[in-house]
Amino acid sequence: MAEFESSSSSLVPAGLRRMTTTGMRNNRRSSTRAGAFLTDVDLGGPAAPEKGVYKVEDAVLPNMDSNSPSSLPEAANIERVRDNVMSTLEFSNQHTLENWKAEFYSEASTGVICDSFWWIVSNFFQQSKELETEQKLFTRVAQNYVTIFLHVHPARKDSFFARYPDAVAQSIFYSLYLAFPKSRSKFTAPFRTDLLVMLSEWMSGLRPAQPSTRHWKLDLGAGNVLRQTVTQTGSTLRSSASLPGTSTPSRELGGTLPTLSASVNLQMSVGRRGKREPQVFQYSILVKHFLEQKRHKGQSVRPLRLLLTKLTEAEKAVDAKYEKFTEIATESADKCQEMMRNYDEMTEDLKREMRNLREETNKHIRLLEKRKEQVLHTDVHEYSNYLVSMWTMQDEAQGHIAMGEV
Repeated sequence: MAEFESSSSSLVPAGLRRMTTTGMRNNRRSSTRAGAFLTDVDLGGPAAPEKGVYKVEDAVLPNMDSNSPSSLPEAANIERVRDNVMSTLEFSNQHTLENWKAEFYSEASTGVICDSFWWIVSNFFQQSKELETEQKLFTRVAQNYVTIFLHVHPARKDSFFARYPDAVAQSIFYSLYLAFPKSRSKFTAPFRTDLLVMLSEWMSGLRPAQPSTRHWKLDLGAGNVLRQTVTQTGSTLRSSASLPGTSTPSRELGGTLPTLSASVNLQMSVGRRGKREPQVFQYSILVKHFLEQKRHKGQSVRPLRLLLTKLTEAEKAVDAKYEKFTEIATESADKCQEMMRNYDEMTEDLKREMRNLREETNKHIRLLEKRKEQVLHTDVHEYSNYLVSMWTMQDEAQGHIAMGEV
């Protein structure tokens, strides 16, 4: 059960609250600058959460005295949330996907998602007014997480837990967004990143060097509402960048390509090495909290101390640059597929219209042929008199019109 433990792994929920929410509250103050949601406008989600609760600050925490597990608000349907998460994950084959999905949809995993959701609501948005409930929620998250860890087959542990923190973070964020439509301006891009970092540290003990939520998608009928305008490292991409070898900005994709500054290129050229910091591998925060609650005094895993090299600013800039390239390539492929679908639809409409015109033309041809046969089989003098009478009527009609004008 060996997992990575960062220097903050000894924190219990109260201490963890102070650690994880400082940056999140700072990001809340700057949400109008860096966030994806600048207003409280409903972009197409459910009409209202249960019991008329529209704001996350007004949410009522679950009753922890009962033995029944907590659940998400009615507007945040757990099946819809998990299905949306699955659509953002990539797997090498269908068999791996089905195994991963079975564990993600398990009862213990549902408990992790629901209790973590309410912990976030209490800790960040309600300033821990009900601290005892918050601590019980964290304890139950730890218990369910250990249950999952013991249940997953050893051969599938690496594959499952590599994606699991991101999946839980997505589930919590989507649930918040669906359940509290009038608080959506608080659920910004920095908040998403902080949420992912916190869940990763809870479950693995490791804070991701470059957390990314670019693959998160939430379509409420008007496209992905989580479309980002800034990189996950917090630095805005240069807006004047152009395609390599050209001077024309890339406007068709709704953005521009990033470039590296001269100082960053200089740092890369001299090969400056990142700072090495000591870290301890042992238990994750959730596992350690579970062992403390169960009063396990013995340690089955000995601490392992290693020196880890941190990424330099130059390396982060390079990763951000090529991550943006990947995003642009994906958008290009999506746009190409959309254009092909539109072309196919227009082609089908044109073919349908041509078929209708051919049918109409053939109909008139058949009518003319039928009329021709009728004329040929009747008396020619009678048909001539008919034509003369028609011309006479037309001339009289035109004469009446001319007299009326006079």
